[in-house]
Amino acid sequence: MPIVAGRRFRHTDDRAAPDVAIVSATMARRFFGGESAIGRGVRVLDRAGRERQATVVGVVGDVKVQTMGEPPRPVLYLPFGQWYRADMVLHVRTDGRTPDVGRDVVRAMRSIEPDLAVDVQSMTHATAFSLIPLQVAATVLGFAGAVGLTLAILGVFGLVAYAVSLRTREIGSRMALGAQQTALARFIAWEGLRPVAIGLGAGLPAAVGAASLLRGILIGVGPADPVVLAFVATTLLASAGAAMLAPVRRAVSVDPATVLRQE
Repeated sequence: MPIVAGRRFRHTDDRAAPDVAIVSATMARRFFGGESAIGRGVRVLDRAGRERQATVVGVVGDVKVQTMGEPPRPVLYLPFGQWYRADMVLHVRTDGRTPDVGRDVVRAMRSIEPDLAVDVQSMTHATAFSLIPLQVAATVLGFAGAVGLTLAILGVFGLVAYAVSLRTREIGSRMALGAQQTALARFIAWEGLRPVAIGLGAGLPAAVGAASLLRGILIGVGPADPVVLAFVATTLLASAGAAMLAPVRRAVSVDPATVLRQE
């Protein structure tokens, strides 16, 4: 957790030292307003029900406590050396290159207390249940997005191919009169991109409004995130451009003499 103000706990924060505490940024704002929380006192009940006064020595950033979609909540942190608990959770961070780190943790704990009950879980396993709703929602929305993109590509391809088939004589006449292939390609491409551009202009604001209803599963991303909107627009335009390649190539490869003879 990043330190916003003050300091972290030290090994000297034990029972011989004055009681100290660290608060989350949300707790500091809620209980101390615009003033600094460092040096302020908080009253805490210990396990025996006695009230103790702890001095705030640090402020840390907000973290998720139960679910990924929850709003920031006030959190109070107390040092183990002053506030002993028989049940606790130790978070062990590794470099990922130790496959049996769980076994090593159990061995280290049992070397201290052979009869100690130890339950080792990976962070992936510990958070799996809380992530199920997000994973299901992401899968459903991803599938719907893939279907929508596929339909858009097929629609653009069909639109441009149909337009080329209807205007084959016009294209042949333009080429017979000296029109350049690049100019014709741009003209035909714009015919296909124009409805896509109109759809983006109308769809992006609607998407921002709809995304505001999904704040619970948009973790770390706002409904109007410019990077996401730019990625969506770029992906759709690139997909539409790829869908038009075959019809455009067919149009610019028309033989003017053959077309005019057929007509």
